[in-house]
Amino acid sequence: MRGAEGVVERVDALLRGGYIGREKAAEVVAAEPRAASREVLEWLRTLAGAGAWARFGRFALLAAELHPEGLAEVVVPVIASGAAGGAGGANRAEGAGGAEGVLEDLVDLAGEIGAVEAVPALAALIDGRRESGADAPYFALSLKCVHALGGIGTAEAQAVLRTVATGDHPGVLRWNAAVELGIEDELGYDEDEMLGPAESH
Repeated sequence: MRGAEGVVERVDALLRGGYIGREKAAEVVAAEPRAASREVLEWLRTLAGAGAWARFGRFALLAAELHPEGLAEVVVPVIASGAAGGAGGANRAEGAGGAEGVLEDLVDLAGEIGAVEAVPALAALIDGRRESGADAPYFALSLKCVHALGGIGTAEAQAVLRTVATGDHPGVLRWNAAVELGIEDELGYDEDEMLGPAESH
Protein backbone atom coordinates (compact mmCIF):
# COMPACT_ATOMS: atom_id res chain seq x y z
CA MET A 1 0.00 0.00 0.00
CA ARG A 2 3.11 2.18 -0.15
CA GLY A 3 1.87 4.31 -3.08
CA ALA A 4 -1.58 4.62 -1.57
CA GLU A 5 -0.56 5.54 1.97
CA GLY A 6 -1.30 9.23 1.46
CA VAL A 7 -4.74 8.48 0.04
CA VAL A 8 -5.54 6.09 2.89
CA GLU A 9 -4.51 8.69 5.45
CA ARG A 10 -6.71 11.33 3.79
CA VAL A 11 -9.69 9.00 3.58
CA ASP A 12 -9.27 7.89 7.18
CA ALA A 13 -9.12 11.50 8.35
CA LEU A 14 -12.47 12.10 6.62
CA LEU A 15 -13.99 8.98 8.19
CA ARG A 16 -13.08 9.86 11.76
CA GLY A 17 -15.43 11.76 14.00
CA GLY A 18 -18.77 11.00 12.43
CA TYR A 19 -21.25 8.28 11.56
CA ILE A 20 -20.16 6.33 8.49
CA GLY A 21 -23.23 6.08 6.29
CA ARG A 22 -24.37 7.18 2.85
CA GLU A 23 -23.73 10.89 3.40
CA LYS A 24 -20.26 10.33 4.80
CA ALA A 25 -19.41 7.99 1.91
CA ALA A 26 -20.49 10.61 -0.64
CA GLU A 27 -18.36 13.21 1.16
CA VAL A 28 -15.33 10.93 1.07
CA VAL A 29 -15.72 10.06 -2.61
CA ALA A 30 -16.12 13.72 -3.52
CA ALA A 31 -12.83 14.47 -1.80
CA GLU A 32 -11.01 11.29 -2.90
CA PRO A 33 -12.58 9.51 -5.92
CA ARG A 34 -10.21 6.53 -5.56
CA ALA A 35 -12.23 5.48 -2.52
CA ALA A 36 -15.07 4.48 -4.87
CA SER A 37 -12.90 2.01 -6.79
CA ARG A 38 -12.05 -1.60 -6.06
CA GLU A 39 -8.78 -0.25 -4.72
CA VAL A 40 -10.53 0.05 -1.36
CA LEU A 41 -10.48 -3.75 -1.16
CA GLU A 42 -6.70 -3.74 -1.39
CA TRP A 43 -6.56 -1.14 1.36
CA LEU A 44 -8.74 -3.40 3.50
CA ARG A 45 -6.52 -6.43 2.89
CA THR A 46 -3.45 -4.43 3.86
CA LEU A 47 -5.10 -3.07 6.99
CA ALA A 48 -6.18 -6.59 7.99
CA GLY A 49 -2.65 -7.87 7.48
CA ALA A 50 -1.36 -5.10 9.72
CA GLY A 51 -3.98 -5.78 12.39
CA ALA A 52 -5.21 -2.18 12.15
CA TRP A 53 -8.72 -3.20 13.13
CA ALA A 54 -10.26 0.15 14.08
CA ARG A 55 -9.20 1.59 10.72
CA PHE A 56 -10.24 -1.62 8.94
CA GLY A 57 -13.70 -1.25 10.45
CA ARG A 58 -14.05 2.32 9.23
CA PHE A 59 -12.97 1.40 5.71
CA ALA A 60 -15.26 -1.65 5.68
CA LEU A 61 -18.26 0.52 6.57
CA LEU A 62 -17.27 2.96 3.84
CA ALA A 63 -17.01 0.11 1.34
CA ALA A 64 -20.43 -1.20 2.41
CA GLU A 65 -21.94 2.07 1.22
CA LEU A 66 -20.03 1.95 -2.09
CA HIS A 67 -20.67 -1.75 -2.92
CA PRO A 68 -17.37 -2.81 -4.52
CA GLU A 69 -17.60 -6.32 -5.91
CA GLY A 70 -15.69 -8.73 -3.69
CA LEU A 71 -16.26 -6.97 -0.34
CA ALA A 72 -17.64 -10.11 1.30
CA GLU A 73 -14.51 -12.04 0.31
CA VAL A 74 -12.43 -9.57 2.33
CA VAL A 75 -14.73 -9.16 5.34
CA VAL A 76 -15.87 -12.76 5.96
CA PRO A 77 -12.40 -14.17 6.76
CA VAL A 78 -11.99 -11.42 9.37
CA ILE A 79 -15.32 -12.37 10.95
CA ALA A 80 -14.34 -16.04 10.88
CA SER A 81 -11.00 -15.39 12.55
CA GLY A 82 -12.47 -13.20 15.29
CA ALA A 83 -9.29 -11.14 15.08
CA ALA A 84 -11.12 -7.80 14.97
CA GLY A 85 -12.81 -8.40 18.32
CA GLY A 86 -10.26 -6.42 20.29
CA ALA A 87 -10.97 -3.02 18.75
CA GLY A 88 -13.55 -0.35 19.42
CA GLY A 89 -16.44 -0.03 16.96
CA ALA A 90 -15.85 1.82 13.73
CA ASN A 91 -19.07 3.81 14.06
CA ARG A 92 -18.38 4.72 17.67
CA ALA A 93 -16.23 7.39 19.25
CA GLU A 94 -12.52 6.69 18.87
CA GLY A 95 -11.44 4.23 21.51
CA ALA A 96 -15.00 3.48 22.56
CA GLY A 97 -17.32 0.61 21.83
CA GLY A 98 -15.90 -2.15 23.96
CA ALA A 99 -13.88 -5.20 23.09
CA GLU A 100 -16.33 -6.45 20.46
CA GLY A 101 -16.78 -3.18 18.58
CA VAL A 102 -15.34 -3.77 15.11
CA LEU A 103 -16.38 -7.43 15.04
CA GLU A 104 -19.97 -6.40 15.83
CA ASP A 105 -19.84 -3.82 13.04
CA LEU A 106 -18.58 -6.41 10.56
CA VAL A 107 -21.32 -8.84 11.54
CA ASP A 108 -23.88 -6.07 10.93
CA LEU A 109 -22.24 -5.38 7.58
CA ALA A 110 -22.45 -9.05 6.56
CA GLY A 111 -26.20 -8.96 7.09
CA GLU A 112 -26.63 -5.65 5.31
CA ILE A 113 -24.82 -6.77 2.16
CA GLY A 114 -26.35 -10.25 2.23
CA ALA A 115 -23.00 -12.00 2.47
CA VAL A 116 -24.00 -15.63 1.98
CA GLU A 117 -20.38 -16.63 2.52
CA ALA A 118 -20.64 -15.42 6.12
CA VAL A 119 -23.24 -17.97 7.27
CA PRO A 120 -20.78 -20.62 8.57
CA ALA A 121 -18.73 -17.96 10.36
CA LEU A 122 -21.82 -16.44 11.99
CA ALA A 123 -23.02 -19.88 13.10
CA ALA A 124 -19.59 -20.64 14.55
CA LEU A 125 -19.57 -17.34 16.46
CA ILE A 126 -22.95 -18.10 18.03
CA ASP A 127 -21.86 -21.60 19.03
CA GLY A 128 -18.48 -20.45 20.28
CA ARG A 129 -20.00 -17.74 22.45
CA ARG A 130 -22.48 -20.17 23.94
CA GLU A 131 -19.77 -22.65 24.83
CA SER A 132 -17.43 -20.06 26.33
CA GLY A 133 -20.08 -17.93 28.02
CA ALA A 134 -18.25 -14.88 26.68
CA ASP A 135 -21.42 -13.21 25.41
CA ALA A 136 -23.42 -13.36 28.66
CA PRO A 137 -25.42 -11.71 30.06
CA TYR A 138 -26.50 -9.46 27.16
CA PHE A 139 -25.48 -11.61 24.16
CA ALA A 140 -24.80 -8.53 22.02
CA LEU A 141 -22.56 -10.21 19.44
CA SER A 142 -24.70 -13.35 19.22
CA LEU A 143 -27.82 -11.24 18.71
CA LYS A 144 -26.12 -9.36 15.91
CA CYS A 145 -25.24 -12.71 14.32
CA VAL A 146 -28.90 -13.76 14.56
CA HIS A 147 -30.09 -10.55 12.91
CA ALA A 148 -27.39 -10.80 10.24
CA LEU A 149 -28.51 -14.35 9.43
CA GLY A 150 -32.05 -13.03 9.09
CA GLY A 151 -30.80 -10.34 6.72
CA ILE A 152 -28.92 -12.88 4.59
CA GLY A 153 -32.06 -15.00 4.42
CA THR A 154 -30.78 -18.00 2.46
CA ALA A 155 -31.91 -21.53 3.20
CA GLU A 156 -28.59 -22.16 4.94
CA ALA A 157 -29.00 -19.04 7.10
CA GLN A 158 -32.56 -20.00 7.96
CA ALA A 159 -31.44 -23.49 8.96
CA VAL A 160 -28.96 -21.98 11.41
CA LEU A 161 -31.69 -19.73 12.81
CA ARG A 162 -34.03 -22.68 13.27
CA THR A 163 -31.29 -24.56 15.13
CA VAL A 164 -30.85 -21.59 17.45
CA ALA A 165 -34.60 -21.07 17.86
CA THR A 166 -35.29 -24.68 18.82
CA GLY A 167 -32.06 -25.54 20.62
CA ASP A 168 -30.69 -24.94 24.10
CA HIS A 169 -29.49 -21.40 23.56
CA PRO A 170 -30.47 -18.64 26.01
CA GLY A 171 -34.06 -17.48 25.70
CA VAL A 172 -33.20 -14.11 24.20
CA LEU A 173 -31.39 -15.81 21.31
CA ARG A 174 -34.10 -18.41 20.76
CA TRP A 175 -36.77 -15.70 20.74
CA ASN A 176 -34.94 -13.46 18.27
CA ALA A 177 -34.08 -16.37 15.97
CA ALA A 178 -37.73 -17.44 16.00
CA VAL A 179 -38.84 -13.88 15.22
CA GLU A 180 -36.42 -13.70 12.28
CA LEU A 181 -38.08 -16.84 10.92
CA GLY A 182 -41.61 -15.78 11.89
CA ILE A 183 -42.16 -18.99 13.86
CA GLU A 184 -42.43 -17.69 17.42
CA ASP A 185 -46.17 -18.48 17.55
CA GLU A 186 -45.64 -21.89 15.97
CA LEU A 187 -43.16 -22.69 18.74
CA GLY A 188 -45.49 -21.39 21.43
CA TYR A 189 -42.99 -18.81 22.64
CA ASP A 190 -44.04 -16.04 25.01
CA GLU A 191 -41.97 -12.88 24.63
CA ASP A 192 -42.02 -11.93 28.31
CA GLU A 193 -40.95 -15.40 29.39
CA MET A 194 -38.25 -15.71 26.72
CA LEU A 195 -36.73 -12.32 27.42
CA GLY A 196 -37.08 -12.41 31.20
CA PRO A 197 -34.06 -12.44 33.55
CA ALA A 198 -34.34 -16.16 34.21
CA GLU A 199 -33.80 -16.88 30.50
CA SER A 200 -30.79 -14.61 30.09
CA HIS A 201 -28.27 -17.12 31.36
